[in-house]
Amino acid sequence: LLAAPPAELLALIAKRMEASSRGKKSGDPMECQTYGPCLGPGLSYAQQRQRNTPFERDSCDRVRPEQVLQRLCEGLELDERIYLSARRRFDAQVATLGQGLGSRLQALHAANAELTRRADAQGAEPVPSLEAAAGITLQRQHVQGNWRVDERA
Repeated sequence: LLAAPPAELLALIAKRMEASSRGKKSGDPMECQTYGPCLGPGLSYAQQRQRNTPFERDSCDRVRPEQVLQRLCEGLELDERIYLSARRRFDAQVATLGQGLGSRLQALHAANAELTRRADAQGAEPVPSLEAAAGITLQRQHVQGNWRVDERA
């Protein structure tokens, strides 16, 4: 991806960079927790993502979309290493707990795959077919507890 980034991706990053700096004045906060052309001097990558840094037009204007893509990919590489490390520890713990837990996890994975298959099949059904099968008219939106539900989504 970094060796030959698609032009459409670089254009999208450039558009986001422009939108995030449009109307900003020096000293205004930039949104660096999740995205940002800003670098905080002397801060690690993790520290940069944890705080807003002041907008500096000259510094930000020198950043190219390729540099932002590089930083995004570095963050993903770090996230992947953390996930894989946690996954190895989890797998080791499961292995020490005996075959019963492993069997239960396999059954849960299989049940999850079946639920996903059924949800995908149901999602492909036309709404009138679902309504006929359920014997009700699906509502566009309603509130159920703390949730706003769209039965037709």
